[in-house]
This record gives sequence, structure tokens and C-alpha cells, in this order.
Amino acid sequence: VESRPGMAETMTQPRVFLWSAPRSLSTAFLRSVMELPNVKTFHEPHHAAFFFGPERSSETFVLSPVQPESTFEKVKQQLLFDYEECVAVFAKEMAAWIGGRYDEYVEGRFSTFKHTFLIRHPVKAIQSRYNMCKQLGLSFKTSECGFRQLYELYCVVAEKIDSNPLLVDADDLLANPKEVMKHYCSATGLPFTEKMLTWKPNVVHEGWTTFRQPRAWFKNVAESCGFIKPAEEKVVTDYSILAPEVREVVEYSLPYYEALYPLRFKLSH
Repeated sequence: VESRPGMAETMTQPRVFLWSAPRSLSTAFLRSVMELPNVKTFHEPHHAAFFFGPERSSETFVLSPVQPESTFEKVKQQLLFDYEECVAVFAKEMAAWIGGRYDEYVEGRFSTFKHTFLIRHPVKAIQSRYNMCKQLGLSFKTSECGFRQLYELYCVVAEKIDSNPLLVDADDLLANPKEVMKHYCSATGLPFTEKMLTWKPNVVHEGWTTFRQPRAWFKNVAESCGFIKPAEEKVVTDYSILAPEVREVVEYSLPYYEALYPLRFKLSH
């Protein structure tokens, strides 16, 4: 796929990155955006390159054959392609999956993208990832929990193209999805509609097919009908009750989350 100049060059077509760490409600966020007509959406487009491609950085699937076609350059071409029939382009991605290539995503045409960020408390996100890895028999790695990379990418974006990147906290999104999504769309140029707040279950995004056992990873979102605020959650403050592997990664990740949290978008009441 070759990118070519067109609507994207005129900057009339919003192009938006939502960067996050795993298990931070980013797939539910994407599912919301999927309700917008004529918006090209990407679900973790670098996933295959990071885990399976010839430049793969992860050893999680090191015994799996290399997928020669899954390159970072190919993903860039797909993201920069001129989708003339679309009113916007939206990509949700894990900051960890670009393998430290931060500068490449704030230069050239990528500098015209709106770079936004979604965070979730490490105890919730990391416990969830640990549970999934255990369920699927996968190794649980600090480097793939993604908080350090998310913080590093935020800093690069803030330094080079946007001094105040839009940052959303997952708890705020669940507490007030309508107002948060309205603000998000206003800030990014996406066309807000209340249809983004509810959706039909069992709609599958084509990007899920690059995952091993996608039904397990995306079960909650696939079966959902909208943003669901969980029953009153008990916030874990005593990390000694966490499994040792989880506690270690939470304590490693917490400073990055705590550095980002004060920078989040806050609804005015």
C-alpha cells in the first residue's frame, strides 16, 4: 500500500492516535469510535510487527515463525494512506508496541496527527493483564505492561509537537462517558454523536485477527453494549496482598502513572 497526498495533506481530515498501555479500556474506546460513520479505525496496527515481524522486539512468541510481511514500515504506510472516502482516521495503539521508535511518530506527516493518551491505574491494568496471561499461558513481562513507554512517548509528543497532549483517565471515562467523549471529539476533530455511548454486541474489528486467542482478549468489549461503570471498586492500597509478580510491576509502573495523572483532562463541575 502506497501513501499518496490528498485530503490528509490538507489537514481537513482529522488523524488521531490514542496511545495507551494494555488493559486500560482502550478497546472499549475504539469500539465507541467505531460507531462513527466513515471513520477509518485501526486496532493496535503495530501488534504483529512488534510480536511476529522481522524486527520484533518481544520474545513472547519467539517460537512462532517470523511473519516477513509484518513490518513497521508497512504499518506506517497504512496509517498514512489517503483514505479519501473517510471523514477521519483513528488508531488506538499501545505505546510499547512501537518498540521505542518515538521520534518516528512525531516527525513528517505524523506530526500532523493528534496524539492523545489514555491511562488507567496500574493496579487495575496490570492485575488484568496478569490474569489474562495466566489464563492463556503467556509470559508476564514488565516491558509489555507499557507504563514506562506511555510516559516516554507522552514526553516526546509534549516536547516536539503538542505542549499539552490530551490525556484521559479511564475512571473518568467510565464515570462520565458522554462528557468525556464530547470533549475528546471536540479536541480531536472527530464528529461526536450520542451513538458512541452504546453499541451492538458481537461486532468484531478486523484488527483483532492479528491476536492469538482474540476471543479471550476482547471478550468483555465484544459482549458489551456500552461503557459500563463497574460496581463500586475497592481501591487496593496495600500492595502486599497482590501476587509478587504483580506487585513488582505495579511498583515499577506507579511513578509513570503518577507523573501523568495530574496532567489528565478534568471535567469542570
